[in-house]
Amino acid sequence: PSLAAKKEVVADYAAVARKASLTPVVVDVAAFAMQNAFEAAYGESHEVVALVNVGASLSNINILAGGTSAFTRDVTTGGNSFTDDIKRHLGVNAEEAEALKVAFTDGDASADVARILQMTAQQMAGEFQKSIDFFLASHPDTTIGKIYLSGGSARVPPLLAAIEQRARVPVEIMEPFRDAGASNIDPAFLRSHGPQAMVSLGLALRSPGDKFQ
Repeated sequence: PSLAAKKEVVADYAAVARKASLTPVVVDVAAFAMQNAFEAAYGESHEVVALVNVGASLSNINILAGGTSAFTRDVTTGGNSFTDDIKRHLGVNAEEAEALKVAFTDGDASADVARILQMTAQQMAGEFQKSIDFFLASHPDTTIGKIYLSGGSARVPPLLAAIEQRARVPVEIMEPFRDAGASNIDPAFLRSHGPQAMVSLGLALRSPGDKFQ
């Protein structure tokens, strides 16, 4: 598939980099950056897999078939939905809501927070499934073998379970640094925070010689 961005948007991002005394050398879209990071960690998959990166307010879906991107879509939902729903239902501020979300991810939360997150996860999973169903309707002989989940909210347990329930295929949290080798960084920290780094890692894998437009 071909993806495009308005020249003004690209120019704005490039201007921010230049104001920070940086030289922009590569522009990429999140879906393809995520694919780069996935292939670096897992190699080329021989089955059809769906990559889902859950950002703060926007999530990216990239379905790979034979190592090639067959379908991409951005979905206007993300981790902020969890925070916003906690804030609205419990009457707390944004900072408190975020803390409650993190506490739940770490295994320490009230039944009310669990109920809210499970409800939100079902709604988000439903939005992701619409895109997957659209792809499958266009490729009736294709079966998705696995869904790989990344992004800041990938570790919110109800989300993985909700996606798996709707898609009826295994869902796995991506570990982009699983073959990183020796490192001064705590392996447990990398496993915990690696899913958040999928897009940035994919961008870092691009060559500085790539054409910038």
